[in-house]
Amino acid sequence: MSINFKTLNCLAKIFDYDCSNISGDGFYEDLLLHLENMARSLFSGVYFLDAVNFSTKAEKFCDAYNFDDDIFCSEKYSEFLKFLNSKNEKTFLISYNEISGFLNEKIKLKCSYLLFSKLLIKKSFFGFILLVGDKPYSNDEIAAVNLFSSIYSYIIKDFELNKVFKMQLSLLQETICDKENAFKTIEKQNKKLIQADNAKTSFLANVSHELRTPLNAIIGFSDVLLNQVFGSLNDKQTEYIKDINLSSVHLMGLINSLLDFSKIESGAVKLNLSEFEPERAINEVINLLSPLLDAKEIELKFENNCKNTICADYQKLQQILFNLIGNAIKFSKQKGKISVRTKNDGEYFILEVEDFGIGIEKKYHNFIFKKFTQIDNIYTKTGTSTGLGLAIVNEYVKLHKGKIFVISEPCQGSTFVVRFKNTI
Repeated sequence: MSINFKTLNCLAKIFDYDCSNISGDGFYEDLLLHLENMARSLFSGVYFLDAVNFSTKAEKFCDAYNFDDDIFCSEKYSEFLKFLNSKNEKTFLISYNEISGFLNEKIKLKCSYLLFSKLLIKKSFFGFILLVGDKPYSNDEIAAVNLFSSIYSYIIKDFELNKVFKMQLSLLQETICDKENAFKTIEKQNKKLIQADNAKTSFLANVSHELRTPLNAIIGFSDVLLNQVFGSLNDKQTEYIKDINLSSVHLMGLINSLLDFSKIESGAVKLNLSEFEPERAINEVINLLSPLLDAKEIELKFENNCKNTICADYQKLQQILFNLIGNAIKFSKQKGKISVRTKNDGEYFILEVEDFGIGIEKKYHNFIFKKFTQIDNIYTKTGTSTGLGLAIVNEYVKLHKGKIFVISEPCQGSTFVVRFKNTI
């Protein structure tokens, strides 16, 4: 057996194939063109198999053949696959009569020379090449086609895998681009949100300053009237002036909360540390809140077991206590009780504020220390609050490098515990 120069040259070109550069549109057409250089044919085709079907990858016709329909009958695919699997040879000749039962009825081949060559990868049969000629195929042509299909089986595998890799790479690149675009969009939105948040903080600070001036005047004048500096008041007048005074004090507390938190968010809050006895600072807050305690006839008991001085910010500690007792008053029943306790635990100062009000479910214990959270909305849906009181307390405690937590159950009251070192 001998292989001519033309066939060897064609095979050499096949070995030089770089599948990464092969055009998807003309790959299988090139395959059939190379086949014609080795074995003349009137018709040639490349087909892939699956369990019950096969697909046409390419077909090449001469003038004698020009089929509009599939050559193989779709209803006979299964039988035809069994027929191909029954052939032990990789490349084999069959007669027209032997295969005519598997062909489309519209297809009438004018010759009887058919050459099949299986496409195999490690004995795995995934497709075949069909050549139809008008003259018998020589042994050299059969050998060349057999060698050709062996080589091309692996080239086809690389080509198909390369298509998959390219598709996956394209999808990956699109995903990366989408993520980058999404990240840029989120980044822009985040900047806008930061700007909006800064604008809000600035607005709250400015408005709070503007509102405090007239409120201080209202509180001051109502105090003067209650003290009857300019003359006595009847019972009704006294009642109304007290309401004005209490409402003004409450509103001032809300405005102070907004102003304090705007300072916290802007990073402008600094500790002014000093050494003092906590008892004095706590008694001042209790006296300041006495009108609110009296309005609900609440009994407040203060137990001071802290005998040492502490190093802390005097005003910040008072603000912590003001907010905690204020919350305890709000959620206590009429004629309720509140306990304030202080003690030392080694190098730590501990402050506890206990009420016997509505209590808080465990799932809200961490949530309540976030800004704009209103405990009353969670349970009672009533009351007025900025939702900043406990958030401010939490920030002030953090500034003292301490911790705050709550012990509470629904209908069992709440105990807020503040813990930080005696010295910072």
